[in-house]
This record gives sequence, structure tokens and C-alpha cells, in this order.
Amino acid sequence: MSTSSKLKLDAISAFFLCIECKTPMRDAYTLIPCMHKLCRNCADKSTTCPSCRVQISSKGPDVVFSHMVEQSTKAAIEQLAGKAVQRYGPVFPSLKPEEMKALIAAHFDRGGENSDVEITQMLFLHIESRKALQVSIHQVNIFWDFDQYFGWTSKDVEQLYHALLDYLIANDAELCKSQIKCVAVGTNFTFQDPAVIQTLQDMDVRCQVVSSMKNEEADRYIERLMSAVVKKPGQTTTEVVLISSDKDFQSVVRTLENESDIRVMVLHNAERGSRHEQLLSLSPTTLLHLSELISVPLSKQPSTSSGADRASGFANSRSPALAPRPPRLIGTVVRWGRDTSGKHSGIINHNSHDVFLDSTVVVHGAPSVGCHISFRCEPSPDNSSHQLAYDAVVLEDGEEVGTVSKWGQSDKFGMAYGFVATADGASHYLATNDLAGSAPCVGDEMVYTVAASLAALCRDEMVYTVAASLARVGTTQAKHAVLLRLRSVVAQAALPSAVPDPPSAVAPTRTTSSWLERVGRPSAFPPLTPAQSKAPTTNAPTTNAPTMRSMPSQILPSQWRRPQRFVGRLTHWDLDKSGKYYGHVEHASGAVFLHATHVVRGAPSQGCRISFRSESNPKNPEQKQAYDAVVLDDCEEVGIVSKWVEGCGTVTTTEGDDHALDSTDLVSEAPSVEDEVVFRVVIFQGKRLAKNAAVLALRGSAKLQQQVPPPTALPSASSAQRPPRTVSFVRQWNVDSSGAHRGVTESGVSFSGTSVIHGTPTDGCRVSFRIDASRAATTAYDIVVLGEREMVGIVIRWDLKDKHGSVYGFITEGDSSDSSEGAYLSALDVIGASGVVVGSECVYTLHVSLIVANGTVAKNARLLPCK
Repeated sequence: MSTSSKLKLDAISAFFLCIECKTPMRDAYTLIPCMHKLCRNCADKSTTCPSCRVQISSKGPDVVFSHMVEQSTKAAIEQLAGKAVQRYGPVFPSLKPEEMKALIAAHFDRGGENSDVEITQMLFLHIESRKALQVSIHQVNIFWDFDQYFGWTSKDVEQLYHALLDYLIANDAELCKSQIKCVAVGTNFTFQDPAVIQTLQDMDVRCQVVSSMKNEEADRYIERLMSAVVKKPGQTTTEVVLISSDKDFQSVVRTLENESDIRVMVLHNAERGSRHEQLLSLSPTTLLHLSELISVPLSKQPSTSSGADRASGFANSRSPALAPRPPRLIGTVVRWGRDTSGKHSGIINHNSHDVFLDSTVVVHGAPSVGCHISFRCEPSPDNSSHQLAYDAVVLEDGEEVGTVSKWGQSDKFGMAYGFVATADGASHYLATNDLAGSAPCVGDEMVYTVAASLAALCRDEMVYTVAASLARVGTTQAKHAVLLRLRSVVAQAALPSAVPDPPSAVAPTRTTSSWLERVGRPSAFPPLTPAQSKAPTTNAPTTNAPTMRSMPSQILPSQWRRPQRFVGRLTHWDLDKSGKYYGHVEHASGAVFLHATHVVRGAPSQGCRISFRSESNPKNPEQKQAYDAVVLDDCEEVGIVSKWVEGCGTVTTTEGDDHALDSTDLVSEAPSVEDEVVFRVVIFQGKRLAKNAAVLALRGSAKLQQQVPPPTALPSASSAQRPPRTVSFVRQWNVDSSGAHRGVTESGVSFSGTSVIHGTPTDGCRVSFRIDASRAATTAYDIVVLGEREMVGIVIRWDLKDKHGSVYGFITEGDSSDSSEGAYLSALDVIGASGVVVGSECVYTLHVSLIVANGTVAKNARLLPCK
């Protein structure tokens, strides 16, 4: 036998060991100013650095370094425990090798010594304690896939649960109701009936909402709960009950039975004697049909199909792909305006054929005359020779649409990734770290662009940004991927049954323009000119195509006294001899000169969209110069407040579009009539809404003195006035008697659903929040739900540009203003980059830099609303 010695992990580099106590730095702290590292205990005790004897001015945790040490330590402990099993296995034959390895690894992880005395004593005590447990307390865990029971009344739910309890107790004499725990898992659609929720709570059934719409996430959550069940020694009766007809749970059921020796019962409603029931009977110890417990209501039969094959309905997040989607077409909007009913509609020109477009079928973007649009089409229900567009996506310069071809593979860090393919065969790499919303499935469609885009969380199509991939040379990478809402998903039940399947190509026998002449042309549609009706269509703007959008002056409101605005692309942006920025905006009439002093909002960068007015240069009348310039993100527009009464009003754009504006959607002071605002366009149920609106300080305006200075000296959001943030876990999250969502953190702080500014809380999730000290009860606000490796930080610098002209800066989780302590943040990795200033708060994931040694990079950053 070897003599006693301290645990020595030879596989760990000395670089990972604390220079003071010589133990692995699992909780490393960086010392300022020398930048040496110590473990947390030694850092708390030391006032000077033990390596260089420099006085310590401050210290802070190093999350990335600690994670590297933790991974190396776990690998070394795993290796050492494996050798110990070979040594002590013959001495303790009653212990399985896996169990012994776990016990020894836990012993080393607690700091135990690698000595024969300690290890043998620990193993002997474990065996004796197991022998002493002669009688165990029986326990049953019930996991209820409640998505399959949507629509059941509270009485039916109560009858089923009580019948199940009686069955379990009748088959286990040592079991009582207090030892049975049940959790019902589902989506927001599932828990819509307050009576059902109240009945479940009265029966001590915990209701767990894991997603707003995705049923697959509920299934994965149930699998995680089942995998966490621990075998109760001595219990030979049912320990886990799964109420579900989904055969996809069979893999985790087999794992529990074969590897953990846990008795499982599946309560299902599959058709008796069917193939589906045979598949369910392959694994569980007990297979029980609902009819053996209760009389199932015929009108409320739960779904018996799997999660991938379930029929469409509230219990499903995504309609099944009953048939492949028709191919997409690309066209140009040649007419767009209000029709006789006051709704917006227009005409798409595709290969000299006209397709009618209604605003209610636009799933992404805001159409305008001259814009490119991707769409599917189908014959009109009234006249099959006329074509109607649906699933329309407005394409900015360089955008195209593709489909997720692969998803679910794991990289070396265990993160899922896949590829999105376009119609022409191109493929783009898509990583989990670059998803700004829910994970996609194979077959989901995506619209993407080479520039950063402001993505809105929807579903079934995805918006993402393509950038050069650092990890995969020669490929492109999809960033900021978000799901969009397709008509075929959310409105399939509302479509007329008589509409035939969409054709594969547009070949009408009679053009839509002639049809409009017959039924009455909307007042906003002037007659088509021959040049417009035969406008060429391409997948990307041609060299001669204008990059501005404007409407005829006769449709402009009479109260607009300012010169007309134009929209163009910034083709050049650089410093002049005096150190100030200047550039050129490209539009139909040529290049327009732009100086930084004439930018009233946003930080220009090459390739960005600019809304501006133009005038002759006093020094050179032949040259045009821009003023009142506004940098536009995707879906952003500039308009004039045409109406404002008691916190509500209307914003009208130069194209004559009205957008509803509420005081809660303002990010600046309240506007006045005829004030100009920049806002984000959101189409909701066919209505145009103005979101994140900010009043502009125009040239000659009284508000000019209060406006943000030019981008050469970026403004700082006052972070000193914000209270510090706290991170905790949600202990409880449910619906109260009034139907509102409320929760409590583990630290005892309560919060409501209206205080959540990012994410959807669930039980056990991690949240970052501020505490409102002005109230008697401790209340949280500015709540941000944090995913794995996510954190909230403050931008400490945002005035740098890389060699490609892209803006970048640094972000830090703490209060430090030293950029050397912050993570690198690129504008390509920020959703809403044009709104970022020094002091802005963002939620992001932290990654190790592939370029800078010991550096960190902020990825998938989202600008948080400032309150």
C-alpha cells in the first residue's frame, strides 16, 4: 500500500495552479495591476501579489480562465478515479465499477487525499450505510405531458388524476398520497383555462410552462426531469409514471429501466391493438390505457401521435409539413399604397407578370415601391387566372431566402450547429451561439443579409446575418438567427378550403393589372406605365436600380412643410484632414456629400442605410450635400407625427403610411404634432405600429441643443444612475388568480411578468434584475432571463473601427471602465447595433477569443431597452 499524500493531478499544467496554495484555481481571480491570478481564498487573504510583491489595488473573477481550469481538473480527476477503481475493485466486489468510480471522483473533488486509508474508509462507510437502509420510503414521480390534454375540462382532469392515484396506492401497500409528486409540463397555449390551472394546483400538481409555443421544448424538459430521478433502494414497484402517448419518450424510458433499474409506467391513449401501442409496449414495465382508469370523453381525445407527427392545433408549436412548400419567387414592388378600403396593398412584377400583394401576408419587412420581395403565390379563389402572393419577405440589398438543411450536430464544445441552404445550392454555417431566438428545425426557412439586421422574434422562418466565418475558412456563417411567422403555420385553419395548391411558377392567362381595371383600381395606384409594367426582376438590385424610396408629391400630407426625405446607402465614410468624418450617400440622382455634423441620430458606417434631405452646397452649387441625416436599422423608418392626443397618436411616412404610436413605445421625450421621429415598423394583425420611436432634433429645431452629438464623440448612457444588478434563480413562476404571471427568486425577491424586458422566465431559470428599494416589499424590475453562459454587461467603449470599416468596442459585466478588462464586441454581433452607445446595456454570451491570447469575445449580443 502507498503512503498518504495530498492529491496530485499531474495532468494539470502548473499554469492552472495557484502560486500561493498550489491547488487548481477553479475560482480564479485576477489581480490588478499586475494581472497575476490567484484562487479566490488566497486572493481574499492577500494584500500584495505573492509573485511580484506589487500592492493589489483591486481584483475580480476570471470566468473564462476558471472554466478552463474546471475542465482540466475534471479530466484529471476522471483519469485518477479510473486508476483507483482498478486498484480497489477486487477489495470491494459488491460495488459496481461505475458506482465506485463516482464515489472516488466525488472524494477527490471534495479535496480528499489520495491515500489507501481515506479511500478504503470512505468506501467501507458507504457500503455499511447502504446495508443499514433496510426499509426505504417509497416515492412516485408523475410527469404529465399536458400538451396532449389541451381542451379537457377541469372535471375530466381531476377524474383522471384521482383515478391514477387510487391505482398506484392499490398496487403499493407502502405508498401514500403525500409520497406522490406530479408535474404537468406544457406551453402557454396549454395552460389557457384558469379553471384547469386552479384544479391542478388544488391537487398539488405543479404546472410548468417551458415555452410560449414550442411543444418540442416541453418534451425535452420532461426527458430532463425523468433522467434526474434517483433509484429508491428497496422499492420494487412503480417509481416513474409518464402520462403521454408520444413514442419518442421510449429512449429515456429504456435508459431508466435498463441502466437505473427504475420501474416505469406509461399511461397512454393510443388506439388499442394498433402499431402505435405495440411500439409503446416495447419498453415500460407497465403499460396502461386511459380507458382502464376512466371513461375518456370522445370529444376530448388526447393526441396519440409523436411530437414530430402531431396534428396542427394549440398543443403544437409548428404545423406538420403535410407537403413540401412551393418554391419561392423574387419580384419587385411596382405599386404600393392604400386601396379604396384604406388598407395597404400593391403589385409585384415577376417576369413581366403581375402578382397582387396585400399587407396582411407580409411576414417580414415593410414593402415600398421599388423594393425587392420574396414570395409564394397561389391562384385567387375568385379567379384562378389571377395570382395572389403570400409568405412575403421584403429583401434589403444583398438579402436572400434559404432553408435549414441540417441541424442537431454537436461541435467540440457540445453546442448544436447546422447549415442553411439557398435555392441556388449555397450553404451557410449556423451555430447555436448565433441564434437570437429559438433553435430551428430542418426545413425552417431563413431570410439573411450581409449586414447586421434588427430581428424580431417570430417563428417558422428565420432572419439572420451572414458574415465571414472564422471557424470555417471559405464558408459563410449565419448570425442573429430568429424564427418568423409563416401563413402556412399560423393561419392554415383559416384558409379557404377551395383554394387550390400554389403552382410552381407564375403563368397567368390574364394580368392582374387588367383585373384591377375591371374591379376598380385603388386610389393610390396610378396607371402603370409600359416601362413599369415590364420592369426587369432580379434576385439582387441591378447597378442602375435606385437605392432610394420615395412617393409622388401629390400624396404627401398638406402639413408637411419640410423638404422631402430620401433613403440611400452610405458608400464611403472616413476621416478628413481636420479629423472629422465625412462620406457619400448613393441614390438615383448620384452621390450626395454627407458630413458628420449633419447626422442627427445614429453612428454611420459604410453600407448602412441613411435617411436624409439634400440641398446645394454653398461652395459648389452643382454638388448636393445631405442634412438631417438619420442612420436606419432594418425595419426602421422616419415619419412625421400627424396626430398626438393624450399619449396616443399617428406617425405618417413620406409614402403616406400611417403607423399607430403609443407613449409606451417612445424612447425619448413625448413628441408634438409635426415633430419628426425615427421608429421601427411592426406589422401586427394587418396594422402598422411604430415601436422604439425617438424624436429627431432637426436643423433649426429648438431640440437641436438636446440632441446626441455627432458620432465622432459618441454619447454615454448614464450607467452611474442605474442601481447595480443582481443574479439569482427563479424559485417559482406561475399564473395568479387574476391571470397575470408572477414569480419569486431564491433570494425572496418577487416580480411580475410586466417587469421582464428580455426572455421568458421558467422555474429554475437564471435571471438578472435590479431591486426597487422604494417599495415596502422587495420587488425586482428590469428582469433579464439568462441562458447558458449569458450575462448582462455595459458597453464601455464604442468608437473604434476595424480594417473593414465595421464599428466595434468593448463590454464588461462589472463597473470597470478599462477596456482591457472588457470583452471584444463587434457591430456584426449586436442586434440593433445602430442604437448602441457607451453605457448601453446588452445581454450576451462570452466566448474565448480565437485571435487574442487570454482575450474574450461577446457574441449574440442584444441591446436591452433603456428605462
